[in-house]
Amino acid sequence: MKPTAKTIILASSIFLLAAGCNSATQPTTNNSTGSNTNQTESSSQTSSSTGASGQKTYTMADVQAANTPEKCWSAINGQVYDLTAWINKHPGGDKNILKICGKDGSAAFNGQHGGQAKPAQVLAGFEIGVLK
Repeated sequence: MKPTAKTIILASSIFLLAAGCNSATQPTTNNSTGSNTNQTESSSQTSSSTGASGQKTYTMADVQAANTPEKCWSAINGQVYDLTAWINKHPGGDKNILKICGKDGSAAFNGQHGGQAKPAQVLAGFEIGVLK
């Protein structure tokens, strides 16, 4: 079967995200806590704290406040993700990500991608902390 251009672009994007080569969408490391952060987080005010594991912790109120295309966070399976940079890059379209901005997106993510390694790997790159 011959791969389509869309398949090749998707595979390339996933590879670049996994390899950390795409700085436009790949989170950076915050040296003070060792947790992943996106540029959008640095200008935000949240009630986050650092837990015993060294990861930042966020409340559901923090997640709910990040419910716009300019600042899109979602809680998925107990972790908090800044999906802002992923909105326009999601292979299934931006609407699928916008639906979970500011919400617990566990059911949506697990329903569509549950058990799939590649989507979980891409999602992990956007992790900013733990839901408390």
